[in-house]
Amino acid sequence: MTPEPEGPAPAAPGEATRRLADLLELLAGSGTEAGVQKALTAAQAALDRADPGGDPALLRASVTGLRLGLAHRQRREGELHQLLRTAQRLLDTAAPDHLLSVIVQATADLVRGDVAHLNLDDEQGGFETIRASTGARTEAFRRQHTPPGAGLTGLVMRTRSTYVTADYLHDTALEHDPSGDAAIAADRLVTMAAAPMLHGDTAIGVLIVSWRTRTDVTEDQLDLLTSLASLAGVAVSNARLHAQTRRAREELELANEHLEWSAMAHDRLHALLLPGADVRAVADTVHELLHAPTAVLDPEGAMLAGAPDPWPVTVPREALHQAAEHGRITRFRTQDNDDPDVLWVSPAYAGHELLGVVVVGKPVLNAAEQRTVERAATTGALLLSSQQALAQAEFQSATDAIADLTRGAHVAAATQRLRTMGTDLSAPHCILVTGPLPDERRRARTLAQRHAQDHHGRSGDVDGRLVSLLPTEDPDIAARQLADRLAAAGLLVSVGAAGPFTGPHALHEHYREALTCATAQHQLAGGGAATARTLGFLGLLLSGTSRPEITRYVQDTLAPLQRHDARHGTDLLPTLASYLDRNGSLRRTAEHLHIHPNTVLQRLKRAERLLGIDLHAPGTAAELHLALRVSTLLATSNEPRQGQAPTETPTRERRPGSTGDTPPGRHPPP
Repeated sequence: MTPEPEGPAPAAPGEATRRLADLLELLAGSGTEAGVQKALTAAQAALDRADPGGDPALLRASVTGLRLGLAHRQRREGELHQLLRTAQRLLDTAAPDHLLSVIVQATADLVRGDVAHLNLDDEQGGFETIRASTGARTEAFRRQHTPPGAGLTGLVMRTRSTYVTADYLHDTALEHDPSGDAAIAADRLVTMAAAPMLHGDTAIGVLIVSWRTRTDVTEDQLDLLTSLASLAGVAVSNARLHAQTRRAREELELANEHLEWSAMAHDRLHALLLPGADVRAVADTVHELLHAPTAVLDPEGAMLAGAPDPWPVTVPREALHQAAEHGRITRFRTQDNDDPDVLWVSPAYAGHELLGVVVVGKPVLNAAEQRTVERAATTGALLLSSQQALAQAEFQSATDAIADLTRGAHVAAATQRLRTMGTDLSAPHCILVTGPLPDERRRARTLAQRHAQDHHGRSGDVDGRLVSLLPTEDPDIAARQLADRLAAAGLLVSVGAAGPFTGPHALHEHYREALTCATAQHQLAGGGAATARTLGFLGLLLSGTSRPEITRYVQDTLAPLQRHDARHGTDLLPTLASYLDRNGSLRRTAEHLHIHPNTVLQRLKRAERLLGIDLHAPGTAAELHLALRVSTLLATSNEPRQGQAPTETPTRERRPGSTGDTPPGRHPPP
């Protein structure tokens, strides 16, 4: 039995040479890659079976090197193919976050590193944190902060060239940062290679690949890293340009929307200049356009119109002054309790005269909205100027009519003029007269006129004083409201009031009374409200009151007691006179009237209720005592002289059993 040969059969003579010739022919370009690979395998096998005596070692080494080179070329071709695919993915990716993820993942796959990450500049020359990473194990590394110029990133950004460090933590060529070193140590990274991401000659970032064991980085790996960094630089620059273009387009679209909205708002505000509109329409329109509460205020901050109505907005006086001085819309922050509000205030000027302000309550207004508020202020100024001209004409007409009525001249014609303006004197009215006006006469006149309009009345200027006719029956409240309004505007003006009266013929007498009260209040306090009731007799004397007015004041003061005594047969007035004549002594008054002290006390309490006074209040008893004395003097002066017919005076029958010798309204001098 023939034994089987061990190993491959020897090659036939010349087989190895023939196989090498076939291989060389294929390598010359006439064969495919698969054919070259097959020929290479066959040549290697033939050389392995060749006769060792032929010394094929040199040929065998050449073929082995050729096989390794071919394998390397195939691997490089595969890497380049994958690099091209990565480039295609980068160019097809517009989202920045996704783009960065593609870059680091491709770097880790192609360069075969444990960790890949990149840092991008913030377009201001600095870095904050790692923008993208893959393979990292710790959150500390993923969120590490890179100060400008520090670490591997800082070195590559400065040199704009590739750098490899075999042991990062012990590399003295790097500017180490404690936080960065701690993050790298936490992730156990040792060898690191970095390449700059360039946009032209500018480094916009750094692409880094790392290994957790000491590694010899090959030239092929560095070439791949450099190529990937270049692709990443182009892709990131393209993404940034795309983002800038998108932002510019969005800004352009937004600007166009603002332009269209501004044109619409301008048309809405321009339409308000047609006849029939007022500042209330301005507030309503701005409220609808901005979806924010809006108000139109006068220069002193008083509300002229609001939307929604009412909007209880209060603008500090310093804010009004600052906006007026600035001349443009101004933003203010106010503090109401613990809730801060933001107000936008735009002054409404007509020429150099400030007629009011437009106020909007909204945290933020863009440029188009701010211009709209300023246009609204201009529209409001035009409307206010027109209303002011109309109000001036009405004020002059009312002035002429009121002046005639206060002088008792052309009463019928003056009454008719007031009736055409909506003031009917057949209804109860009160008349208000101011004292001497301050230097800011125009402001006082505007406020008085506006106050009269708000209360459905009329105001005019008579002999340098403002005179108002208001349809009310309470002169005290009417005077106080006007005085308070003037004081709120910083004007100290006295206001006298009288009434109510019905019909034009009673106006003259009440005008004199209101004028007297205003004059007395001005002399006493310089400003504030005054009526005959609130001033008392002392104020009338200080104002130089005539005898008829003093007589009327005394009669009005004592009338409640006189009427009560006449209707009920009581002796309240004589009891009060006796009590005041005796310095408030109950005992001496009771002895004088021959009644019990408790009876005196009961009569005095009833008198206080009827007069609405407190005899123990400072000055009350003295003023009432003075009125009683003047009443006695007036009654004495009315007694008939010798040869003169007696003046009839009303008398009342004494109630049987009543005590006291003093008739009502009279008491003997002390």
